[in-house]
Amino acid sequence: LSYEIYDSTELRKSVDPTKKTAVVLHGILGNHKNLRQISYKLGDSFPDYQILLATHRGHGESSSGQPPHTVYSCVGDLLNLFKEIGLSSSPEIIIGHSFGGKVALGLVDSLLKDNSSGNPSHCFVLDSLPGVVDFSKNNDKDSVASVISSLKKIKLPIQSKEKLIEEMTSQGFSLPLAQWMTLNVKRDRQLGNQFVWLFDLKAIESMLNDYCKVQYWDFLKSKTLMESESKVTFVQAERNPAWTLDVVTTLDQIQAETQGIVQRKLLKDSGHWVHVDQPLPLFNILSSAFED
Repeated sequence: LSYEIYDSTELRKSVDPTKKTAVVLHGILGNHKNLRQISYKLGDSFPDYQILLATHRGHGESSSGQPPHTVYSCVGDLLNLFKEIGLSSSPEIIIGHSFGGKVALGLVDSLLKDNSSGNPSHCFVLDSLPGVVDFSKNNDKDSVASVISSLKKIKLPIQSKEKLIEEMTSQGFSLPLAQWMTLNVKRDRQLGNQFVWLFDLKAIESMLNDYCKVQYWDFLKSKTLMESESKVTFVQAERNPAWTLDVVTTLDQIQAETQGIVQRKLLKDSGHWVHVDQPLPLFNILSSAFED
């Protein structure tokens, strides 16, 4: 996996055993650079922590690995990365956005069941639901499912990033999304220095399909979580319609039953890109775990 480790002094490729660790995981079609701004701010604000930002398989500079391409495959990739970089104890904090939120839950589940290297103290799931997701009900052209479906129709290599923006906007995508997608291409010298995708679209489609099917409701009420010292906080983007009354009510019931081990925080006036829409309120929510 492609990754970087940041603390208040430098970027590194190996862990500092004297520091605590927070892991930050991005969403589908992104890479670890997406969450750099808030991650670096956390690293600067809490110098006793190092921040590990990792890129999922099939994204960015990370290899696709062997199938199946699932949420749990991504969890396995991270556990292997921990060994590779010398992280012998469990990270104290795990933060995941969107797809990365379910990977974060899977990672906590695996670490608690293994229990040989300690338990994470806190997991933050940023605008990702714990249950099954049905993208067929989302009519937003800029939704991840719509984007992946349309990307398969774009013929690459393509001459320039401007051409890619033109192609995407002609298919009805917003200009900000089309501009963001230019971060996901790279020049290929063997193809006349034209642009190709920086990700494995087939692997990503498989990962998204698995993300939609995997559910963590049972884990949130499990004896494994209850007997650990770990907490799970779901950060809900107020403008995301996926947070139905049924989902919110169920999560709030679990919060009451677990006496706050599992909790929901509402991020007001925010869309799905919580770290972009409301960076300061989000930072304040995350900071609570770093201060403990």
